[in-house]
Amino acid sequence: MSCPRRAVSALVVLRLFAISFAQQEIPRAHVVNLEDRPERREAFIRRVQDVVPSDVEFDYSFLRASNASDAQEAIDSGTVRVDPTWRSGSRWGMTLGEVGCFLSHHRLWRKIAAELDARPDKYAIVLEDDAVLSDDFAERIVDVVSSSTRHGAEFVYLAYRFSGALENDRVVVDNQLQSCVFNWWLLAYMISGSAAATLASYSEEYLHSLTPADELLPDFLGTSNRSQEKYFNSVNCFAVRGEHLATPLKGPGSSSSTETGALATNSELEKLDGDADLIVLTAATDPEHFGYQSLKRSATYFGHSLLNVLRGKKWEGYNTKLIWTRKVLESVDSNQLILFVDGYDTMLQSGPDDILRSYNEMVEKFRSKWNCEDCVEPVFFGAEHLCWPSKTVCEQYVNGTSEYSADNPYLNSGTYIGRAGSIRAILEDVDPEKPDDDDQLYYSLKLVAFVEKGTGVPIVLDSDQRLFYALLGRSSDWTISEKSLDYWLYHSNNKDTPTLPAVLHGQGPAKHTLIGITNYLPGAYSDFYGTKQHIHKVVDADSFHPLVVGLFYTELTSDKHERDFISGIKALD
Repeated sequence: MSCPRRAVSALVVLRLFAISFAQQEIPRAHVVNLEDRPERREAFIRRVQDVVPSDVEFDYSFLRASNASDAQEAIDSGTVRVDPTWRSGSRWGMTLGEVGCFLSHHRLWRKIAAELDARPDKYAIVLEDDAVLSDDFAERIVDVVSSSTRHGAEFVYLAYRFSGALENDRVVVDNQLQSCVFNWWLLAYMISGSAAATLASYSEEYLHSLTPADELLPDFLGTSNRSQEKYFNSVNCFAVRGEHLATPLKGPGSSSSTETGALATNSELEKLDGDADLIVLTAATDPEHFGYQSLKRSATYFGHSLLNVLRGKKWEGYNTKLIWTRKVLESVDSNQLILFVDGYDTMLQSGPDDILRSYNEMVEKFRSKWNCEDCVEPVFFGAEHLCWPSKTVCEQYVNGTSEYSADNPYLNSGTYIGRAGSIRAILEDVDPEKPDDDDQLYYSLKLVAFVEKGTGVPIVLDSDQRLFYALLGRSSDWTISEKSLDYWLYHSNNKDTPTLPAVLHGQGPAKHTLIGITNYLPGAYSDFYGTKQHIHKVVDADSFHPLVVGLFYTELTSDKHERDFISGIKALD
């Protein structure tokens, strides 16, 4: 199993001492190899024997490296969290093999740093088990070491894959070395003790925002356009000139599941974190759903504690959300603040501190309106423009109070915030034998009881959409704008100053609108990758199949938009 031009493997330690070649010692080599791939280890040994002269002594030792199980254990324990925004081509998210690759190289850097006392003039070689050494490897590596020592090299790519456009940026150093530009691959490289210590230290910073090792490495070496300023010139990096000293194995035995294996998913909370000021609950039975992955990414980006109450559960109807939410809250402190958002059509765009601030201000406004400093904090529900599921019920609570905005007078059950004890009280009448009941109707009837009789927990609608913004029916009231080199959705709601809602809800048909928006909100867009969820491919027009479009209309109207639409269809090639 090789690293994608990545992954991992158990570590075979290969000691190469040169007896010839001017008695120059070849640095010790560490070969990355999975323990369950002994055939690749044996094939590598045979290849080395074919190209290294017989008068060179070999000393082998085998170390176990991180595999997919180790990667999963690191994730489950919280030691590692993958970057939820990373993607590669048409695949979104890292595989467990790629996580294992990072862990192995990270561990290897620490090992080399310790063995070489972090010295800049002592080197080790790192090879993956599918590396095919060049015929003149033993001779050339001696020259590379000599040249590296002379120029103070700390990291040297012995093989690499690169962007052709960057080759013009390389500077020739001597017969053996050239300058280092952005390269992929961890197939073969030489590293000093000082560089190993530096890379081990840098990689510690990324254990909770992990991307594949061969993409992080250029960041650390200062050769990526994403590199932080502190990485520039921190490691003196070079690449070999001419033919590479290793090439990847092809044909039989070369297959690897590193990039095609199971995707790595960050560990979810198995229980509520009682130390968190705000806990976000959601309900999703399909953890691979696009909408749920988008929600998780936004929660991670803004530092929220997220618990999926339907993890591993069966969906039996909308009331399933209420049944399991009540069960989860049974063991939660009554004063714990809970934010609930639907699982497949919501996105967060504020952190806990901002949400807490807005919540407290809304509570103060409620208490001031009702002139009761000590009254129970209400549960605030999202508000929307359209009534569902019963017009009769909607009219009961809308007509019973002037509390709600004319623009957004109706309860939305997909987003709400309140104390755990209050939410439990609202859910006390949920019938676990009727999972297919309508959740929005249940909450609406609780609102009617509060409005008409003053009974039960106070329920207030966030009609100003300060916290919750429902997209359905509001297509002209929002805009996406840049803020601090990122993008955010603001809503006008007939106000002079647009406001920033904390939660977006693309309920019903508005799910499609939310999908488009999620490409640009915080954590979803970068200048390097573009939008990270939808893949951009250049496709040859000749590869498309003919498409027939049928458009039926009785006559052209005087409406300009309709006429422009018809004209546009006719103009299609």
